[in-house]
Amino acid sequence: MRGRRAGGMVAILLFCGLVAGACSGSGSPSGDGHDHVVATYVVVDANVSTSQLTADARELSTRLRTFGDAGASVAVRRRSVVVSGMSRLRVPASVLLATGAFQLRPVLCQADRYTAPAPGTIVGIVPTACSSSRYSLQAPNLTVDTVTGSSNASAIPPDPALSSYPSTSATDNDAHPDSTVLVPAVGEGGARYLLGPTALDDPAVASTRVTFQPEEWVVDVTLTGPGATAWDALARRFFHELIGVDVDGRAMSVSITEPSESVFTSFADRLQISGNFGRQSAEALAAYLDSGPLTTPLSA
Repeated sequence: MRGRRAGGMVAILLFCGLVAGACSGSGSPSGDGHDHVVATYVVVDANVSTSQLTADARELSTRLRTFGDAGASVAVRRRSVVVSGMSRLRVPASVLLATGAFQLRPVLCQADRYTAPAPGTIVGIVPTACSSSRYSLQAPNLTVDTVTGSSNASAIPPDPALSSYPSTSATDNDAHPDSTVLVPAVGEGGARYLLGPTALDDPAVASTRVTFQPEEWVVDVTLTGPGATAWDALARRFFHELIGVDVDGRAMSVSITEPSESVFTSFADRLQISGNFGRQSAEALAAYLDSGPLTTPLSA
């Protein structure tokens, strides 16, 4: 990760594209002081159980609280999840309905945008490694200068053998944490990354807090005991290497772990995620981390 901040936190650069779309629901302020239904979400899978819907209701409630909608209530009604409140929700539907699966994965190599192979060409499953060590974004091919905190990552070319492989779908990405995935890099002009198996995910998060620091919004994350141990193990294993933030099959960031440190130092159960995003984008990420992913898909 990119330089250490006060309290041993790590900074991960994130792109500000977490939130898109209009707010959900069609309700309007009632003016009478009573709650009204402001959004209704229906199941995507007809075979979903009541317990799964109940879990989704809890997760949506957590996301609403993260966005400051503490007065909204969420309940299961027949085969739907209903949100009630006194006014129109300020939370975008894209935030409430996104699966929101958060994973930290080691970065293996970079790939160019997808190029369809010639007709008749058979493309197999996503490779588990780069086609050559010269494309590797791991040591010893990747080197770090601790004096400047810089690396030679920008000089390492994308692996051309990966261009004919389509990106891993969000569904496959979230369902196969133990596999390598090829995912688009948000905000990098079509670039993609080959990421290794997941080393840390949502259950590692104990709490989050969104704050504004000089010129940027950040998400301060406190990890659970097991999560802190797993994060330190991951950061130690990939010290001076790249770790990717994977949210629903998109590489939100790739950052070098402690590039200005000569030896690994524990992060003491803290993680700080920062980048060029606004308050709503930071709150969206915090909502995913606080609630965990949806148990079953919902649609408006």
